[in-house]
Formats: sequence, C-alpha cells, structure tokens
Amino acid sequence: KATEATTKAEETTKATEATTKAEETTKATEATTKAEETTKATEATTKAEETTKATEATTASAIGETLVLNANEFDKETITSKKVKNGFAVIATDKETVVVDGSSKKIEGIKFVNRIKLGGAGSTTKRAIAFKTAGESAVKVYAISSSKDSTRTMKVIDKDGQTVVDGLELTGTVIKSLTFTVKEAGEYYIVSESGGINVYFVEISNGIAIKAEETKPEETTKAEETTKATEAATKAEE
Repeated sequence: KATEATTKAEETTKATEATTKAEETTKATEATTKAEETTKATEATTKAEETTKATEATTASAIGETLVLNANEFDKETITSKKVKNGFAVIATDKETVVVDGSSKKIEGIKFVNRIKLGGAGSTTKRAIAFKTAGESAVKVYAISSSKDSTRTMKVIDKDGQTVVDGLELTGTVIKSLTFTVKEAGEYYIVSESGGINVYFVEISNGIAIKAEETKPEETTKAEETTKATEAATKAEE
C-alpha cells in the first residue's frame, strides 16, 4: 500500500508538472501571438502614416490653380503703387509708373484692346508683374517690345532678384507668345532687362493668388474719424 501511495503521488506530481508545462506553453504561445499582433498593428500604423504623408505631399504639390492676367480687364490708368488683379500684382512707384492704355492686338484667337506698359527695366520693387506658384508651373506670356526698332529682352526673377528665366526676346513688330517653366514654388517677377515692353496676357498653371493687403485697423479708424468729421462740418454748414 505504501508503495502504491508513493506511485500515485509520483503520478500526481508528473501530471501536475505536465499541466504546468502545458500552461507555460500556452502562455508563451499567447505572448508570441500578442507580440505578432502588436507588430502587425505597428506595421499597419506605419503604413498608414506613410500613406498619409504621401497623400499630404501629393496634395501639397497640387494646391495651385490656373491664374490669368488679361490687360483687357484693367481700366486705362497710370499705376503708381502695387495693384493686385486676378491673383497677380503690378508693381509700380510714383517715379517708375506702369501705364495701361489702349492697343489693338490679336494672337491665338484672343483680341486685345489694352496693354500693360512696363516702361523700362524692372525689379522686385518697380515696373514688374508679380506672381506666386505652389510648385513647378508652366507660364505663358503674350508681349511685345515697346519699340518697333528695338528688340527687348524679358526675364523672370525671384524674390531675391535672381534671374530664373532669361533670354526671352521680343521684337516691336509682332506680338509674341512666350512659354516657359519655373521649377519651384515661390514668388516671381516678370520684368524687362532693359527698355520698355508691353504685356497683354499672363497665365500660370500652378499659381497661388496674391491677395490685396488688408487695411490696418488704425488706418480704418482714422478714415472713419475723418469721414465723421467731414459729415459734421457739412451739417454745420447746412
């Protein structure tokens, strides 16, 4: 009996050990499974993040829009400061003015009755047409030299005044279509290298519209005060 009891005790011990090992194996398997699930979840998250970044990058490079500046849409005027029109900006000063006047030209099926006369060599602060791009952008310009006897060169400079496109020659006898590409997002200026050129049309394929500068609050307040003072003086006279 004592021997039988010992044998049973040994069997019980072995059974317990077997159960313990089975439990340990199960726990190890569960831990491995969880680790694999965590890895998969991490990989899925990483892929999702990469997809999101790729989407954002694609979106960022495609946020621009087609912008068109047509001289026909201007009033006949002498521009003496920055004038924003259709997402572009005509850059002028009191001394280096830009004139919009009448001129009858036709090119590629478009008839023009106005022209933008840049009037001489330009820069980022005078006699220029400014535009912004969201990235690489095609640019088309219809222009002509202001002199029938002189060929003038148009170029494009960046905000630092560095030339990015040059060698765009214009004669003074026939309006010309010039097409070129700016490679990067940025702010650019169409100018004459020397002498006057007349611009009729500008189109950019991937542009960001330049906004008219908002009036400062204090300037608005002063304007309102001036208006009220004028109204009061008028009433007093009445």
